[in-house]
Amino acid sequence: MADADATGLWGQKTNNNLGSLLEQAICGVSSIVIPADASYTLTTANYTTVGDQARSAVLSFTSAVSLTAQRNIFLPSGVQKVYIVYNGTTGSQNLAIGVSGNTPAIISPSTRATIYCDGTNTYAVGTAVALNAVQNWTAAQTFVQTGGTKQTPTISGGALTINLALGDYFDVSLNANITTMTISNALTSNYPNGFILRFTANGTPYTVSWPGSVKWPAGTAPTLTSASTKQDMFVFTTADGGTTWNATIIGQNF
Repeated sequence: MADADATGLWGQKTNNNLGSLLEQAICGVSSIVIPADASYTLTTANYTTVGDQARSAVLSFTSAVSLTAQRNIFLPSGVQKVYIVYNGTTGSQNLAIGVSGNTPAIISPSTRATIYCDGTNTYAVGTAVALNAVQNWTAAQTFVQTGGTKQTPTISGGALTINLALGDYFDVSLNANITTMTISNALTSNYPNGFILRFTANGTPYTVSWPGSVKWPAGTAPTLTSASTKQDMFVFTTADGGTTWNATIIGQNF
């Protein structure tokens, strides 16, 4: 709009153009249906809210087909912006949202998250817990932090599985030699993770073939207590996703 144009109508044109564009960027919602089992590029348009998905503050994704793998959602390059994103696609696949060729933010299925794009790379700065049903609260809620869950896995055919998705305290009756021990579902690298393992003896000496990832002080694993009902306790910690477990004796022959 040039100088002196639209005399008497400047305010209305500003409301329809600048005002609407700002409103879309601040609180606008784009409900986007990914049409195919493939990557998707957000639409952009200058000077109009029509066809400009990338301008919206909220991006709500569904899909016309079931996705079979993680799919990319491409943002415009060079644009700094905060988005709230919902991955409502079918197929239980992640969405990788970012500028093509650069680091994206990963949004899990059925999850809402806040992301920030610096014009090059994109980061997830806040992720909400995915709820599988509507939660109706009629009063204030108190959230209580609880301790880890105790598990009692058994030795079967010489195999023992420590599944960290189930708990972080494992109480095991040592009634056979353990020839294979599997430690599964550790947190990813850079997130410290640990668990306690307690063996209760039954009066017969048994041995454990510790995984190669388990490292004992000075490289020497302990001899297990065999006296009936006596207990040995150990703690295991990792900060590299379970590649290495540093083992420490809490105490033996309790």
